[in-house]
Amino acid sequence: MTTRLAVRAFAFIPPFIRCRYNSSDSVKVPLELIRQLRQHVPAVTLPLARTALRYSGLDVPKAVEYVHKFDQTILSERPGKVYDRAAGEGVIAISVPSPGLGAIGNLVRGGMVELNCETDFVSRSGAFNVLATKIAHTVAFFAERTPDEECFSDFDLKTLEDAPLCSQTGDLTVQAAVKKAVSEFKENITIRRAVSLLVQPPSRKYIADRVFYAGWYAHGSHRSEIGETGKVGSLLLLAASPDQISDQAKLIEDMSKLSKNLARQTTGFETLSIRTDEPLTDADSASTILYHQQFAMHGTDQTVDDVLQTYADKWDIKRENGVGMDVRDLRRWTVGEGMPAKVDTFAEEVRKMAGESP
Repeated sequence: MTTRLAVRAFAFIPPFIRCRYNSSDSVKVPLELIRQLRQHVPAVTLPLARTALRYSGLDVPKAVEYVHKFDQTILSERPGKVYDRAAGEGVIAISVPSPGLGAIGNLVRGGMVELNCETDFVSRSGAFNVLATKIAHTVAFFAERTPDEECFSDFDLKTLEDAPLCSQTGDLTVQAAVKKAVSEFKENITIRRAVSLLVQPPSRKYIADRVFYAGWYAHGSHRSEIGETGKVGSLLLLAASPDQISDQAKLIEDMSKLSKNLARQTTGFETLSIRTDEPLTDADSASTILYHQQFAMHGTDQTVDDVLQTYADKWDIKRENGVGMDVRDLRRWTVGEGMPAKVDTFAEEVRKMAGESP
C-alpha cells in the first residue's frame, strides 16, 4: 500500500482514537473480540481485524465503523487495483446434477471450476464456497456436446461469465455474481478454469447398451445440495458394457460406490494418467498412473486395475480393447497448480499498514 493511501486511511480515525492506539499499539487483541467483529463483518481479514480493534481501543462497534471506512478508502482510491492483485488461493468446485446414463436411463452431466481469491480466509468462507458451487452447477447445466464427442470439454470462460448463474433467484450473470463477491470481500476473485462433463444419446462413441456413471470428490469439502468444494478435486467417468443386466438396481449401486471410491483415490494420490501401454521405468512413474496404483479404499493389496477386473467378472463383462468396466476419462485439479509466484496481495497490504510481518 502506498504511503499516501495509508495516510488517507489513517486520516478518518478520530484524534482521541489515534492517540489511544499510538500509546497501546502493543496491546494484544483478544480472539473473542475478533470473533465478535467478524459477526458484523464476516469477510474481514485477521490483520485488518486486529488493526481495527487497536485503532478503536478494543471497541467492537467502532472497529466495525473503521473496517467500513477502510473498505471505502481502498475502493475509492484505487477502484481498479483490486483486479491487478494476485489471486493464488481458492477452491475447486464440482457439481454433478445427473450422474448416470445408459441402462439407467439418464444422461451424465457435470461441471468443475477453479475459483480463485487472494487469502485462505476468504477461500474458507461459506459465501465464497457457495458461489463456487453455483458456478460449477452453471457449467454442468450449460454443457454442450463437442464435435468430436469427447465426454470432457474445456468450458469457454467468456461464455461462462455471460451465462445466468444457476441456483439464483434473480437474473444475475456469473460475471455479475463474481463482481458482487469482489465488492463484498474486497479481494480479487477470478474464475481460472472450467470443464464440463456430458454424455448423452445418441452418440457414436457412447452407444445405448453401455452404462456410465460419474464419480467426483473434493478434499476438505464444503458440501451442499448442488455440489462440493475443496483444495483438490477429481471428476471422472466410469463405464461398463454388460451383455445383459440381471439386476439393474445392484449394478447402479456398484457403479455409484466404485466411481466415488475411484474419485477419492485420484484426489488423494497424484494421478497424471489412467493407464499406459508403455513399459514402466520406475515405481514413481507407476504411482501416478491410476490403474497401477494400489486400491486404497478397502485395505486391499489389489491394484485399481485388479479391482475393475473383479467388478467386470462379477457382472460377466469382458474387458477387450479397452471396453469393459473401465475409467473412460478423468480430471484432477489442485488449487493454484501451475500458477506463477504470488505478488502484491491484499493481505500483504493490510499487514504492512498494520505494521505486522507476514
